[in-house]
Amino acid sequence: MLPDIKAFYDSIRLTETPSAPPADQPAPAAHTRLFYKEYPRFERIELPEVRPAGDLQELLDQRRSYRDFLDAPLTLEDVSALLTSCRLTTEDERRTYPSGGMRYPVEFYFMAFRVEGLETGCYHYAIRRNALEVLWPADLEPKSDAITSVYSHNPAGAIVMTSVLSRAHVKYGNRAYPLSLLEAGHAAQTIQLSAAARGLGTRPICGFVDSEIASLLDLTEEEIPIYVLAAGNVDRNAESS
Repeated sequence: MLPDIKAFYDSIRLTETPSAPPADQPAPAAHTRLFYKEYPRFERIELPEVRPAGDLQELLDQRRSYRDFLDAPLTLEDVSALLTSCRLTTEDERRTYPSGGMRYPVEFYFMAFRVEGLETGCYHYAIRRNALEVLWPADLEPKSDAITSVYSHNPAGAIVMTSVLSRAHVKYGNRAYPLSLLEAGHAAQTIQLSAAARGLGTRPICGFVDSEIASLLDLTEEEIPIYVLAAGNVDRNAESS
């Protein structure tokens, strides 16, 4: 392994099987409490309910990563379908994707370039309320390459996933970072299948500029960007991967 990767791996690898706590010993509060980021003072846009569509096997066959997006804007229903594919599913607040120890460090943001009914700018997905919280308007076109890389052309929007590392670190230490990456990967596949069901295109991005996204979303040092999905309308017969 490369030295830096090996050093990081050595800092997180398990060297023995962890012992389970006694059955009658309650878990520490920090291990059981779930955390959610919300902006209660900001305007909130309720997302419309969207009915699921498509057979799973068919959607798996249709999943693609697209470079080029059409000029047609997304609708608010499109945005809802993509974000709510990562919704809460049970009363104990499990979700449609797995998370190590149910710590759910990943947060979802939406950057609107061209969306009917949404001002161009930055939004936070309030998962418990199934709503978009309006952060601030912004002209994102000059930042497009920094957000969705030079390999995505003309996206109508972008879903940004961040990790609030402390949620998982309190239980898993430095493994909180790779656990966050795994969680984001699970969520991204879910979003891509939802996009396929609506005939939309997406492109997973790791070549974003971290500092630009952190600045646009006003993230603290405790929250880091880890994954981006460009999204929009596409020619489904065009070249994809």
